[in-house]
Amino acid sequence: GVCSSVPVPGGGPKRRALPRKLLEHTTFRSKVLARFPENVDGNLFDQDAVNMLCVRPGLSFRTRPLPPHFHSFLITREDFSRTYGFVLTFYEQVRSEQVSVAMETLLNGPSSTSSTSSSMDSLSSGGEYTDLCPPEASVRGVESAGGALYVSKALCVIAPLPFMGACRSFLWQLHRAVMSETPPPLPLESYVYNLLYEVPLPAPGRSLRFQGVYEPIVCQRPGPAELPLADFPLSEVIGLLGLDNLIQVFTCTLLEMQILLYSQDPQSLMCVSECLSSLLFPFQWQHVYGQGGGGRACLDLPQEANLCFVDIDNHSVDLPEDFPHFPLKSDLIQELMDVLQSSGVSAPESSSCPGSPRPSSSPCTPSALRRNSLEAQDRRNGNLPPNQAAILELLQKNETLERLEALTRRTGVSKERESKDSRLEEEKRAAILNAQLREVFAARFISMFCDYEAFVIHSCSDLETWLTARENMHNFDKASFLSEQPEPFLPFLSRFIETQMFASFIDHKIMSQWEQKEALLRVFDQRIEKKKLHQLRAPNLSSTHARRSSALLQAAQAVEQRYQNIDHTAVLPHLLNMRIGQGRVDQGHFPRLQRDALNTPPNSLSFLRRRSEHLSPAVIAQTNWKFVEGLLKECRLKVQRSPLCLLCSSSAPSMYSEHPNDSPR
Repeated sequence: GVCSSVPVPGGGPKRRALPRKLLEHTTFRSKVLARFPENVDGNLFDQDAVNMLCVRPGLSFRTRPLPPHFHSFLITREDFSRTYGFVLTFYEQVRSEQVSVAMETLLNGPSSTSSTSSSMDSLSSGGEYTDLCPPEASVRGVESAGGALYVSKALCVIAPLPFMGACRSFLWQLHRAVMSETPPPLPLESYVYNLLYEVPLPAPGRSLRFQGVYEPIVCQRPGPAELPLADFPLSEVIGLLGLDNLIQVFTCTLLEMQILLYSQDPQSLMCVSECLSSLLFPFQWQHVYGQGGGGRACLDLPQEANLCFVDIDNHSVDLPEDFPHFPLKSDLIQELMDVLQSSGVSAPESSSCPGSPRPSSSPCTPSALRRNSLEAQDRRNGNLPPNQAAILELLQKNETLERLEALTRRTGVSKERESKDSRLEEEKRAAILNAQLREVFAARFISMFCDYEAFVIHSCSDLETWLTARENMHNFDKASFLSEQPEPFLPFLSRFIETQMFASFIDHKIMSQWEQKEALLRVFDQRIEKKKLHQLRAPNLSSTHARRSSALLQAAQAVEQRYQNIDHTAVLPHLLNMRIGQGRVDQGHFPRLQRDALNTPPNSLSFLRRRSEHLSPAVIAQTNWKFVEGLLKECRLKVQRSPLCLLCSSSAPSMYSEHPNDSPR
């Protein structure tokens, strides 16, 4: 989809002048310009939520364009299904005469008549596909005063699974095609059509490669015996918070405390929250949160003594009172540091930036921060440290390498292929690191709840009786469980087993004797059985370390296998049935994509849709009844009390959700 709109701050024919200094700090209403396909069976398009979360905090105008930036969001529907959105926001030069005149009126005050104001109103309510940057329009208005005007526009991919890396790469390649002096090999419609209709979701345990505008894109999905898909980089969260702070916030999440995440960057908010959710295995929790505006002083913080405040931008965490530490926290931090260091990633125990609640081993001086920033920039630019630079200079003087390079030039081998391979290699290393870091957390829960089944109380012989009497019965022998735990674990465990996420986990365990096991529970029980088998064979301390190393190795091998042996390659983008002249790209301006071409699915999809439309009433009724039964079962397992996790952006409008089903992210 493409999101943009025309600003209308207030109403009436007379508007007060907007100071030029405030132009870049003023946001306006936005709307969805186009979406493809317009309708998807069984997946209604929530236009209000997508519009609000794509253009955050709203449409903006600039006299100088900001660099494009990427962010993602999540919408949780009433049936607990999730929809992920991935957004690339960039700035285009305004070339609409009406918009330029309207903005000049806002900046300089109403000059003559109400015609300008009415033109703004008509643009706001607008037609079906109003574009602020039509190529045929002349540039006047604000530009005549001596400067160009730029407006924000957003490209969004909506997906049922969080393939963040693949969607981000596709959006960046689309943007690159628009900004490049050389037009792309095919019209943009060909690449969008290919993604919509010809690129399938990879099956569990499989990998998929499809073609972007310039480079191939690979996405992979964990198998049934692995931890569930989580494509948000945990290493970035560690860099934002530090290991110590991450464990503290993770503990607050497990105990279902009130958590307030605060950042100016919406992608940092999404990354931190999704990574925290991915670490909860085998437990699940539908986080409920809203967006708030202003700084911390402007926020009405509920029960601040009970609140965990996480300032992501300043790398600091304020913990609530009477906070129990996670069992063996120092050992957990050491394991995480070992994994990071083995992957060549710096592993700060705590943040080395101002605002961190704990001191860091590295100095936090301006020169150190500046040096780290310059080194990071050098790495991004391809520069090497002094010792590596000397090695590179030695290799460049090697005659054999020079002959090989000349041979590759004669045979037509491009260096671009090397950059593509290095990018895919970097993606593979990041995916392996993510999987191994999550395995460290999963191993903690496997060790902590290895014997939990012995304390589950099975008091009913059938599901209906259990569902009816569940509210008045005990499903877990908490006293006996705590009596067998080490004393240092008790402050945390005594509170954790009282949480809703632990109660839901036990409920799923009891229901598994009558129904199919829930996916996370099945993986967790398999891991426990494997651990017990290892303990029988080698009941000593060394086997514990070997078992953990084996789990990390298996996780890395599974990811590497999927990257090295791609299971499925999607159909390549191709020309569509479009008229000559359609699909041309005007450099710097994202074009109006052809609706007819992008709203027409392939014949195979059309056949499936026609077949679904002719289902018998009995089949439809049976399907609907199963859906209603599932909802009733979920409602019975939910408890009204639910903690609140707020994600805040200082420039976002205030919006609070009081029910887990109505909380777009």
